[in-house]
Amino acid sequence: MVRMVKLDKRLDLGFDAKRIGKRIKENAKKARDEEELKIKVEGLVQEIIAKFFAAVRMMREIRDKLSKRYSEDPEAERRDLQDIKGKYGIKG
Repeated sequence: MVRMVKLDKRLDLGFDAKRIGKRIKENAKKARDEEELKIKVEGLVQEIIAKFFAAVRMMREIRDKLSKRYSEDPEAERRDLQDIKGKYGIKG
């Protein structure tokens, strides 16, 4: 019998904890034994880590692109901020 451990609701995985918990429960029902479940959960953890690092890489690329753009045209940052303020109705 496979023992389920409840996910800590305060745990911030940066992903939908309910969806992760649901996938673990589905794997637990399908698993023949504890070793098979361990392998499936390790695969899920690797998938989450890969998505996290892909997001980090994307943010780094965006940051580098904006940094280059703003260093070439210092007024571009001011214009972008004004556009964002106008789009979202921010005063000031």
